[in-house]
Amino acid sequence: MPPSSEFHPFRRTRYPPAVSSNAPFDVFICYSGDDRARVTEIRDALVDARLRVFMDSDPDSIRFAHSISSEIENGLRGAKTILLYYSASFPSRTACQFELHHAYLSALRRDEVHQRVLVVNPEDPETGHLLPLAAQANRYHRPCVSGADLKNLARWVRAAADGVTGPFADIDFSRRVRTRQTTAHGRSRAFVGRHRELWALHAALHRSDEPLITRSTAAPVAGLSGLAGIGKSSIARVYIHDFGFLYPGGSHWISLAGATPATIASVHGDELIALARTFDSPAPTNSAEARAWWDNRLANAGGPTLWVVDDVPPGLDADVLRQLIPSAPGVHTVLIGGHEFPREVAAPARVGPMTADNGHELFLSDRAADPDDADAIDDIVRGLGGHPQAILLAAAAADGRAGLWRLRERAAVLTADAARIEVVEQTLRALGPTERTVLALAAVCAARPLPAPLIRDVVAALAPADLARLNAVLTGLERANLIDADGTAWRVHQVVREACLRITENSSLDTVAAVAAHAVLALTERGEAGMVEHGAALLDRVAGSPTYAIGLNELASRHHTLRGEPLAAAPFYENLHSLCPDDPVHLVHAAQARQAAGQLDQADAHVEVLATAGDPLARWHGQRIQAAVLDDRGRHREAKELWSAVVTDPLMGRVRVEEKISARTGRLRNLRILADYPTARALAHDLLADITDATLADALVPARLELAAIGISTGDADDARAAAKSVMDHYQERGLPGHRDAVEATVLFYESMFDVFIADSIPDRPTLLAAAAELRREWNRARKTFGARNPRTLVIAVTHLRALIGASSSAEAIEVHTGLPAQLAEHLGPDHRLRARALFLLGWAYANLDRHDEAAAFHREAREHQLSVLGPDHPETLQTIYELGVADLRRGDRVQAKAAFKHVISRAADSVGTRTNLYGKAMCADALANLPSPVYHGFAALERLLRRR
Repeated sequence: MPPSSEFHPFRRTRYPPAVSSNAPFDVFICYSGDDRARVTEIRDALVDARLRVFMDSDPDSIRFAHSISSEIENGLRGAKTILLYYSASFPSRTACQFELHHAYLSALRRDEVHQRVLVVNPEDPETGHLLPLAAQANRYHRPCVSGADLKNLARWVRAAADGVTGPFADIDFSRRVRTRQTTAHGRSRAFVGRHRELWALHAALHRSDEPLITRSTAAPVAGLSGLAGIGKSSIARVYIHDFGFLYPGGSHWISLAGATPATIASVHGDELIALARTFDSPAPTNSAEARAWWDNRLANAGGPTLWVVDDVPPGLDADVLRQLIPSAPGVHTVLIGGHEFPREVAAPARVGPMTADNGHELFLSDRAADPDDADAIDDIVRGLGGHPQAILLAAAAADGRAGLWRLRERAAVLTADAARIEVVEQTLRALGPTERTVLALAAVCAARPLPAPLIRDVVAALAPADLARLNAVLTGLERANLIDADGTAWRVHQVVREACLRITENSSLDTVAAVAAHAVLALTERGEAGMVEHGAALLDRVAGSPTYAIGLNELASRHHTLRGEPLAAAPFYENLHSLCPDDPVHLVHAAQARQAAGQLDQADAHVEVLATAGDPLARWHGQRIQAAVLDDRGRHREAKELWSAVVTDPLMGRVRVEEKISARTGRLRNLRILADYPTARALAHDLLADITDATLADALVPARLELAAIGISTGDADDARAAAKSVMDHYQERGLPGHRDAVEATVLFYESMFDVFIADSIPDRPTLLAAAAELRREWNRARKTFGARNPRTLVIAVTHLRALIGASSSAEAIEVHTGLPAQLAEHLGPDHRLRARALFLLGWAYANLDRHDEAAAFHREAREHQLSVLGPDHPETLQTIYELGVADLRRGDRVQAKAAFKHVISRAADSVGTRTNLYGKAMCADALANLPSPVYHGFAALERLLRRR
């Protein structure tokens, strides 16, 4: 239902109403890319209601706020309202928050927030993610789950748009609002993003303006707290710049840097006097006069004022803090300090780390961006925990490196050096021994939240007398902004971890690590979750204890294997082989993991060792993995012979069922690649019929995906899509979207959208664009996880190339993937089938752009490789021959074209069947080739339709 009550966050009008004008849009839709499908339904409902809608097609393509396109700026500037699809992922999207920020400020200046800023909250009744506070009031639209809901939403938006005059005013993404500001200490720092922190500060200062939510009558005092260097002062300054129009009486700033609880009164008085002297009026001469002078001046300022007290020292009680707050009416006060302030004095506004995108942009402040540095910058920002001062230090240390070294080469050094922030180290030295133990535990464990049971057990072993007050220890560390609660775990900032490593003796850290290793293994045995990453991080410090080393490696390898993360599992299997060299099972698992992760050279090295093993089963496993590597390298005929030997070897009867499934699936995959679809399909069905144990369902997923891949090639795209989607949903429900089988299913699912039967309907272009965007995200994830040149990554890249062409984005396909054949040749070999596939697809893209000479060159090169590697009857070879026939027909060589089409028709009938897109295209083209020349020269539109299939 639309909101039943109206809410005015500010009652009086600060600016005159917007000048009447014709707005090109009634509504600008702002949303996270995760919600594109649902938002598209909302857009369609608004358009059906004859509303003029601006909706960006791909908000995820906007990485940093300053990169937001002029098209989006013009769209927002020309809209009368903004509709926020405020899902749980919305607050973390920089572009979304940037657009909301500018729209909210524009509406706030004219007291029109409730008319212009409209919210759909799909998380209803949850509201904690909705910021600013005005968005939490009972004025958002609830989830749209029916056609009636969508119509109600459209009526609500129509009423809002009709109720305002003209579009948003003063929208300028490049300009900040300025306001009159005084300060005794003129400091500034680079600033980007931090929208969530700005909303939190604004909410803390104006919580009494939101009675429907906070029911607060407290004084407008905000406590801005956070770790040293985290950007508290910068956030306050940007708040003054952006929200300063709310304080026509002015904004004033003092700093208490260097003060202690014993000297706070005198330092505060000196600051008041110094700031007063910046005015023309006679300045006070002592603290008492200064307080009275300022109370009088603020009371007669002509409107609300903002008063900022920076660098408030820790350890002040509530009464002393209240002495820092002016008593004049209309004053909004911000207290800034490292420790959280008492709730009875100030509403909390904690400042945490920067987001990854904001940290990346901060690193590049006033610096030229180099695309080759992007991943290294992300690693540095991540390694520094998003700490802005540390990021700026790292960026400054990297200046002048051009021609000397790449950022990637020294990322680890820059991260370590930048994390050395002396004020943090001084804070840690002043802590008690149990507090230091907790932080030492965080330093030797992984950079992830510490589960409360792990902290408890380590403290119980090292400081049993303090166990009873552990909750107070953790609360004190939280108030000092050294740790943050994260459910039943505690997150320690990366800079704090680094500082703790620097100031703690190695012997003490090793002791904590040994106790933590024992606790991790014991807690895991009892079923506690969240221990694996911490156990892995402890390995370097417990290497001298075989019991702990073996236990932790087994824990990590088993965990990552179950999660379908072979790249992460492989090193732990290799560690186990080093610890237990007489047991070949660990080397088998390591080789299998390297092959599954696409690290074929490492897999081959392990296979060579297995080939010399005394255990016949180890040699059999080596052959099985070698056959899979051969397939990955494109040597399919060699692999076929080896697979036959593997599955017929009597030793196969002695291995585990999962290993039998793997061998049988590998063989049918080889046959599917070689286009022996009938045999591959029969083997897959036999395998699924033979294995009925429900506990082996996950082991059978690759075989089911092979059936889906066969379906795509033989005209059963609907069934293939359904099978792939079921696998995607299965792993999504288990919280494992990155499982290797889930990724494989995702690629097949979207590939099936583009390979449809000739008579089937093609999905609309928004759907195809969404598919291409999802594949691009999978490609980006693979590049980060496996590396840009990894075979698994390259497979996804080829599929993304296909998706762009299918979505009618051929020019983009050429621009993004023009270097793909060279990469495939370098890392998989010049004759690999994927390279031939990439050459074919690029030729397809050029043909779509009517650049036929370039298209034919790509297709001829692809055909030569396909004939030698795959043979003349393989579907991919036949596709290329068909495209060359089209090129001949367009050039007027009817005889050569018809010969190509006849070849494809005869061979495709046996290879893939007659109910396929390849057979249907060849039949259509052959019929057109029989028509008079003027007719077949004009079939470009039909040709493009066929090519999309």
